[in-house]
Amino acid sequence: MDDTVQNELTVRPVPSREVIEADFQIIVRTVFEGKDGSRYVGYVYWRASDHIGDLQPVVFVGTAGCVTFWGGMFQPAWSAYPSELQALRLVLPVSFTSEVLFELSAISGVLEGLYYFQNVEDGIVGVVA
Repeated sequence: MDDTVQNELTVRPVPSREVIEADFQIIVRTVFEGKDGSRYVGYVYWRASDHIGDLQPVVFVGTAGCVTFWGGMFQPAWSAYPSELQALRLVLPVSFTSEVLFELSAISGVLEGLYYFQNVEDGIVGVVA
């Protein structure tokens, strides 16, 4: 964040590789595919790590809104989402691949459900399928 932003929700395009190297948080457009072949667009935070807590995947479901697959310290619940978004649960597991940005490698993975820290001290991650 710099002096030109209103708050932490400000997002703008990355104009050059140099900006990435300046240690900004970068979100990268990502394609998600359900086990039934359904496709969704969303994003992940680009990191050299493949830890779900670093990537924090978000999937947009039509015009209904989005599902955040990382709950952090709080156990997420599918019931917290409207039924249109809960439909994503029926196509789990969901695979994903991010776009390539300025020679940064694509990030791929598989989501089995909503993730959270089950035990923060030990770094144990739980999943709500």
